[in-house]
Amino acid sequence: AHRKVQNVILRVLTRLDKEAPAYIDITVRRLIDRVKDQPRFDLVSDLAAPLSLLIIAQVLGVPIEDEAQLQQAAAWSDAHGDVVSGYLRVDLQDIGRLGEFFRRLVEAKRGLAEADPARDLLSAFLQERDAFESEEELLINGMMIFGAGRVTTRKVLGNGLPLLLPRW
Repeated sequence: AHRKVQNVILRVLTRLDKEAPAYIDITVRRLIDRVKDQPRFDLVSDLAAPLSLLIIAQVLGVPIEDEAQLQQAAAWSDAHGDVVSGYLRVDLQDIGRLGEFFRRLVEAKRGLAEADPARDLLSAFLQERDAFESEEELLINGMMIFGAGRVTTRKVLGNGLPLLLPRW
């Protein structure tokens, strides 16, 4: 079962590998444009966090047009990540809200997945019907990938860029 899911992920990431550099470049430039005239900016909150959110949203096929909704999903995902990590001082209803967000997203993609199955990871998961035993499993995997993609990238950029800058 794990190999089936892994193969779906690899197919989508292989395709995205060709498109990602241009998308990342454009996204980084937009984020820098937002802060370039400010005397100071925060590397994590102004660059790493929004960049990681926009990139994992593209990978999963989460719409980015409604920035407020996307930020809300990120906050719910943070609560989910805290609980998974053992930190229980969060609003546990946020996990249900994130689940419902993904449930609506999957439902909206259900008909589109047949037409363009490899467009994004959630669509590819839907097309590969036997990759997951249930829709709940698909939703949980989407939620985990959304959180893990954001947190990992945010931490790598936040910790790595200051180490790289003195070498320029």
